[in-house]
Amino acid sequence: MPKRRRVNQEKGNDVAGEDDKIVPSPVIQVPFQEQRVLFKLALLPDAMGNLEESIHEKLHDMLMKYNQDVGGILLTLSQVRFPPSRRFASVMGDLPHLHVRVEATSLVFTPEPGMSLTGVVIKVTSTHVALLVYDLFNAAIAREDMPEAYAFDNDREAWVGTGGKEVLGLGEEVAFRVALVHEAAGLIALDGSLREEGGEPRAPVAGLPEGDGGGKGGEGGREVEEEERKGVAGREGKKRDTRGTAEEGARVKKRKEVTGKAEAKAHKKGKGKRLKGEKGLV
Repeated sequence: MPKRRRVNQEKGNDVAGEDDKIVPSPVIQVPFQEQRVLFKLALLPDAMGNLEESIHEKLHDMLMKYNQDVGGILLTLSQVRFPPSRRFASVMGDLPHLHVRVEATSLVFTPEPGMSLTGVVIKVTSTHVALLVYDLFNAAIAREDMPEAYAFDNDREAWVGTGGKEVLGLGEEVAFRVALVHEAAGLIALDGSLREEGGEPRAPVAGLPEGDGGGKGGEGGREVEEEERKGVAGREGKKRDTRGTAEEGARVKKRKEVTGKAEAKAHKKGKGKRLKGEKGLV
């Protein structure tokens, strides 16, 4: 993996050009909280054989997953104990589950929109930059959330500013603002932004964005990209033509089979009539 380099997002630094209008580096916030959490667990009857082990297994399955009650990802659990109550378990109705309440201290990852975080660039494309935050969580900065002065350069595999120096490339550590937090199936993903909060996003551009620096992202790059798009469209059209030809051939074959069967049936029927007529003449 390339050596990590921190991207200093201040105007007039050694990374960006003098003309680049970049959002100053935000104050990085700590998205971790230590909470004392009350868990309500539903255990099957066989858990009574070793209740302590069953509780720890149930809690272990919750780690590294989003928990709505705490509003974040459970990273660690410690100091697990029953709450101070005479009744720590109950059975509801005719259900077989044993409902147990336990307390634990948990370290929770709680990112929120507007929070400033850092991530390491793991992928750069013309539409977005993918980041790994704390070596665990995925984040992405879309093209619309890049500074206006930046453009994608295929040769450098990076987003560069008007000064022509690399700004966002593989392995670099980038400070960004959390725009959105997505959660699905216990996992989270972050949408980030390098623009000022409340600022207008970049105007969408049809096709790939224009590059900078005269590489594939420049004028010559646009011609190559146009040829690549034409090539992809041609291959897709050829696939559709081939598929359509095969389907048409199958339909023609089926029609021939049906026609052949009908003609054979009609021929057999006509022959029978002729034989019957001949017998009548005899």
